[in-house]
Amino acid sequence: MKKWTSILIILCTLGMIAWGLFRPTREASKLNHLLSITSEAIDYDRTINIWGDDWLGYMVFRSAKFQRLLDPHKIKVNFEIVADFSKRIQGLHSGECEFAVATLDSYLANANDSHWPAAIIFVVDESYGGDAIVGLSHLSNIDDLNKPEIKGSFVGFSPSEFFLRSEVSHFKLENLRPQLERFRSNDIKESYQALAKGKVDFAVLWEPQVTQALKKIQGAKVLIDTRHAQGLIIDIALASRKVISDEPKLAELITHAYFKALHEYLNNPNDFIDAAARDSGEKTSQAQIMTNGIKFATFEENHTYWLSSASQSDPPIIQSIAHIKSILDDHELSSPIPRNDPYALIYRGILDRLQNSPHTIPPASTSVPAIKRLKKFYDPLSEEAWKQLSQKVRGTLIDQPITFRPGSTAIPEDFQILIQEATPILNHYPDYRIIVEAHVSPSDQPDLDQQLSEQRAQAVKNYLIEACQISQNRIYAYGKGSSELPQRLEGESIRAYNKKARRAKILLVGD
Repeated sequence: MKKWTSILIILCTLGMIAWGLFRPTREASKLNHLLSITSEAIDYDRTINIWGDDWLGYMVFRSAKFQRLLDPHKIKVNFEIVADFSKRIQGLHSGECEFAVATLDSYLANANDSHWPAAIIFVVDESYGGDAIVGLSHLSNIDDLNKPEIKGSFVGFSPSEFFLRSEVSHFKLENLRPQLERFRSNDIKESYQALAKGKVDFAVLWEPQVTQALKKIQGAKVLIDTRHAQGLIIDIALASRKVISDEPKLAELITHAYFKALHEYLNNPNDFIDAAARDSGEKTSQAQIMTNGIKFATFEENHTYWLSSASQSDPPIIQSIAHIKSILDDHELSSPIPRNDPYALIYRGILDRLQNSPHTIPPASTSVPAIKRLKKFYDPLSEEAWKQLSQKVRGTLIDQPITFRPGSTAIPEDFQILIQEATPILNHYPDYRIIVEAHVSPSDQPDLDQQLSEQRAQAVKNYLIEACQISQNRIYAYGKGSSELPQRLEGESIRAYNKKARRAKILLVGD
């Protein structure tokens, strides 16, 4: 009898403990039921996981407006902060998330290990001044990053790192290249403090730290930002291939809700800035600065520009994949693309179906500067204006010996190839103009040296115009004669030195 009494006491005790433990669950369930029958609260049928980070460009995915547009479909959005780009791709592969947002370079660098589990369904935004390389007063331009003993800081494995690597590749910063791994920091605050305390010569920052640095760090200046270095930091929306193939309607609902929310924000700038302030936790004035540094891509821009199928040439997203992959290749960070076909990475069927569907997405206001994309035209400049611009060198694209035949102005084939390889880089810097400088080896007739250098500089300019389709108003040719000679090395022969002195430069200039 005692045995059964003891067992009964134990069972009752366990029951009371269980009752207490599950009390919060019971109360939550009761409250949820009460809310369901006495309010407009929604019982969701499905939770969709979107993985990303706290970049303000992703704010629409986190917004109440985006969620409200999905409420009628009983879809709950869970936007999860996953800082590691590779983990986002792995989440798409494992099914832990159905969608993700990431930079294009991070997708190209990380997706191969997970067998390319997602496709790009649209472009979210492009950094447009939101990321910058900020230097102290003793640095004047990008070329100065190549100085010996330079010290820098940037958040490792982030858009900041890729931005800096882009500049290393474009401007041949070979002294900086081997130092990059030493300059990685763990977060933006660490990089900012290193610059503020003078521990480094430069830091790669993003807003609002860029504005803070310019205001609070004496002598700090922007060496270059993504307003001037365009097409490098591009954010994309990724949908798992399983969702695209098995649940195409879901992918359409998410895409439709995103663009409808985005356009409503863009058409109501005050509402947009308020939402940005809430999302970032910053003051309205600071949120305004931050959104100004982001070029949001609208539905129209995605359908008719980024992923357009109307043109016979490759759409810009394909061109961007090629350009960005070339930078990753230069740093030995890229992976082979499936079938060696960049079209395998995109899926534009969702945009096409939405374009032809009765579900209207309100047009985005063309008064919003961030959504304008105009062809760059260059007004002609006076000699004096070019002279002033020549004092504002932002970086050197080419500074190479060029072996003209004696007295000749015909550009050798090897230098033509060098110019052709540099031409796509110019597309990333549309706000900068180009100065061509030509130098010749010294002779005993300096006037003839000057004349020959001017003719050779003009020959390079003509090649850029005729063979590379660069606007003639964008380029100015300077002959430097036999001035600004390179240093002659000990033991260097006259022949080798003269060859080194015959060189041409292509410089980017501008404010």
